[in-house]
Amino acid sequence: MSRVVLQIADPRWDDPQLTGLAQACAARAIRGHGSERANLRLTSDAEMQRLNRCWRNIDQPTNVLSFPQEDTVSPDEADPELGDVAIGFETTEREARERGLPLSHHLAHLAVHGMLHLVGFRHDTDPSAKCMEDTERLMLADFGIGDPYLEPGAGPK
Repeated sequence: MSRVVLQIADPRWDDPQLTGLAQACAARAIRGHGSERANLRLTSDAEMQRLNRCWRNIDQPTNVLSFPQEDTVSPDEADPELGDVAIGFETTEREARERGLPLSHHLAHLAVHGMLHLVGFRHDTDPSAKCMEDTERLMLADFGIGDPYLEPGAGPK
């Protein structure tokens, strides 16, 4: 069974309905992929900017970042984690408002998007982007969430 450990680093995320949906969608995204364990950190834009600067040399906040587990996991570890996903509050809230989406739906989409990166999905070519977007649509539909790519520019960056 998929297990996503939720870390609420910013109290503005502390809403069980909001975070419960995101955690369930994240778990769905990693089901059937390796160890099926990952972490989901809900944080602030300030932390996202620090992470983005440190890991990508981009000195600005972003909505979602994925950190796949390195290949340095001990072979003795039977159930290693897939990695970590971080999502920033202010950017996510602003994007949801601009797109007229419920914050819970946009958060769920970012959680799925980030978790799919942990299991190897990419969007750096048109075919890989289409595959990833189609997978996101199907997973979100399982939770009654509409197509996040209907609006121009609506997907994660």
